[in-house]
Amino acid sequence: VSCESEGARLESVQLPRVLADRYRLARRLGRGGMGTVYEAADTSLERRVAVKVIREELVASAEAAERFRQEARAAASFSHPNVVTVYDFGVAAQKRAFLVMELLRGTTVRQVLRDERRLTPGRTLAIVRDLCAAVDAAHQRQLVHRDLKPENVFLARDDGTERVKVLDFGLAKFLVSEAQTTVTATGLIPGTLHYMGPEQLRGGRVDPCWDLWAIAVMVYEMLAGALPFPATSAAEYQSAVLDGRITPIRTYLPDATGRLEAFVACALAAEPALRPGRAPIFASGLGQALE
Repeated sequence: VSCESEGARLESVQLPRVLADRYRLARRLGRGGMGTVYEAADTSLERRVAVKVIREELVASAEAAERFRQEARAAASFSHPNVVTVYDFGVAAQKRAFLVMELLRGTTVRQVLRDERRLTPGRTLAIVRDLCAAVDAAHQRQLVHRDLKPENVFLARDDGTERVKVLDFGLAKFLVSEAQTTVTATGLIPGTLHYMGPEQLRGGRVDPCWDLWAIAVMVYEMLAGALPFPATSAAEYQSAVLDGRITPIRTYLPDATGRLEAFVACALAAEPALRPGRAPIFASGLGQALE
């Protein structure tokens, strides 16, 4: 059976159509590693919202559900123009956790990269400035995203303008298990390997530098249309990151300036002391490198 309006094949979902006697699910907007996002109607306030239903196995016990509520409450208390607003949260059918967020119109950086392969320096800088503003505000509140990547950077469009909205801020710390930040016995790392820095790959303590590393990888990817470390497998990529074997950005971007090459090399250095220490410093450094 196919959807009459979109033509997509319909799938059975074990989920109430109305969550918390209030949010009526209308259609699926997307699916990711943590859950599925639906457009929905908030019947109490008569507005359209986005509802993210977390994968069942990520909240599978009463204790986990309570931890989810605590983390969601922290995320909902964090407000910033460049972070998606969390309106509400809950647990449906005693085990399906969900978040209610503002409904955004636009696309993700990942989709833009698929369509255009690379971005102009000016657009890249505008995105990074918004992204760093959000990250700095979060870090000041002791929130570390831990899973920044092009899929989680949304470009909201309104009246012809484009504004970054970071998705899933403050929840990644809860939703990603400790096993997903360490190397498995087979040498593979579950999660988003390409945006993990050396400290995260080694399974160290959660630190703001994890987010800055992910932003540096995204800068390279947006400008060069490729990832910064050469590898044909997950194990090779991990080894290249830990050894600092970065591919010079001029390999993909022949007209890159020496300042840009130097900035990228520092931002993705294996030694954390060589990297920008805070998001505002990162944004300022990139701006100077792209002048």
